[in-house]
Amino acid sequence: MSMRRPGIPSACEIRPGEPRHPRPLKEDEAPPFSPVFYTLDLLLPIIDFGQEKAFNPTGWSQWLSYLLIVTGWLLATTIAAGITRSVSRQ
Repeated sequence: MSMRRPGIPSACEIRPGEPRHPRPLKEDEAPPFSPVFYTLDLLLPIIDFGQEKAFNPTGWSQWLSYLLIVTGWLLATTIAAGITRSVSRQ
């Protein structure tokens, strides 16, 4: 009797170091996946590299993408507040 749950890989199916890219939303229209530009696309709220809109993360990587988006907005807000403070002092 197998106690394996559907959609959850078993321990022998998970290979450390093997890249797991998010699935494209539209297979024919998606650009090639670039981990660096995907991360920058999530982290930088102003710049759009087209990666965030083309791929759909699932599972823990979806939560990581949410964390990167929130971190990016906090970083942008902090930078904007710093620039505003330095300009108002002059």
